Amino acid sequence: MSQVIGLTAQVSRCVADQAADQAADQAADQDADQDADQDAEQDAEQVDQLDATAEIEAGEPDAENQNAENLDVAAQAKPLTPERQAELDQLVEELSSGEFAQRERAAAALMAMGMDVVEPLRQLQAQSTDAEVRLRAGEVVRQLTDGDLQTRIKDFLAGKEVDFDGWEVIRAMLGDNGTIRELFIEMTEAHPALIASMEGETRDRVIALEKAMATVQQRVFVERKFPSRADTFALVLPTVDAKVPVTAGFESVVLSTLLKTGATEIRQNPQLLPSFRALLGRWMIRGTLSNRIDVLLSGMAWEVEDTLSLAVATLTEANETETLAVALQAIARFGSREHAVFVQPLLDDSRPSSETGFADGKLIRTEIRDVAMATIAVLYNADLAETGFGSLQTHPTYGFILGDIGFPVDDDGPRKKTREKIDRMMSEKRLVEGS
Repeated sequence: MSQVIGLTAQVSRCVADQAADQAADQAADQDADQDADQDAEQDAEQVDQLDATAEIEAGEPDAENQNAENLDVAAQAKPLTPERQAELDQLVEELSSGEFAQRERAAAALMAMGMDVVEPLRQLQAQSTDAEVRLRAGEVVRQLTDGDLQTRIKDFLAGKEVDFDGWEVIRAMLGDNGTIRELFIEMTEAHPALIASMEGETRDRVIALEKAMATVQQRVFVERKFPSRADTFALVLPTVDAKVPVTAGFESVVLSTLLKTGATEIRQNPQLLPSFRALLGRWMIRGTLSNRIDVLLSGMAWEVEDTLSLAVATLTEANETETLAVALQAIARFGSREHAVFVQPLLDDSRPSSETGFADGKLIRTEIRDVAMATIAVLYNADLAETGFGSLQTHPTYGFILGDIGFPVDDDGPRKKTREKIDRMMSEKRLVEGS
């Protein structure tokens, strides 16, 4: 897993690797015409420049990811025997040779020693004052770890049991299939701290969520790219921890991401959609009132059944009429007759839920009590036209369309008749339950 975490840093340094190779080739040409002392002096100057370039291009490696990668390599490596340690010491000494060919042979021999030398070479890279040694030791480490990583990823994607840190936690949450394994690798590359945090403490997940948000916003606003499916999962995964705070700002980022192509890809993938819906539900029920309307609408659009719990809670938490109306839509969409009791208190709320309009030449207004009556009618599977709602129809996503509900402003008769039918409907239910 830790090697997977290091993949992004390895890829980001490829430019420096290529530059190092080019400099080594140039040094080989100069060896043919210059003596060893001149060659060593020029090589050192080139290496100093390349070392500085590598630091600028790649930046300093993330300490957390590097530590995790070190632990993973240490777990795979075997202790060096005295003979192999002596061989390693000799090859390291040859890395600073004044002859280019000898340095090349030493690097190749270190590669042949395999993963056992990765940790010693990392220590050498960190401690050596010789720029040439640091550069070549780093090249050997990167080639060894990258090659091993790609093999492990290939086996993992083929369905084999490969020990990646964080995989067991993700598998328990999302399941195990080919697409989820691909997603796991994508998240590990794009959000390494997130995967590590799932096996850590709440504080780790809070930090990982902040990093994920920063990465997504960097991609959208700086790189001008859409969030990927890995980004979309990464934003909601940490919120399975109830102690991770859900803020209005975070909600806005998630809501925006749910409208992008990465989310669309998830919606269209039957191997990812059920798990993502479950994650969305865990996130939604902890939402703030600031974005409640958009969260409820997203819950209906994504067919997240936990939206019902949030909608019922909204009836007591919110007072703003537009928010209440959307909550009633969600209850009509996901609820059953048993949920009518939560709606009943709003049957006397005469506040307008939308602007007054015209229908059939009459001034029409929709009030909260009208939306409540429509919700109960839908929950009871009543004939909406016979109940007094005219052309109102149920909607497969949003329960019903608010704009199709309304009663005349100057004639309260139709509204009263509909209310009588709703009251009778609920009374008959109570009589049946009491018999």
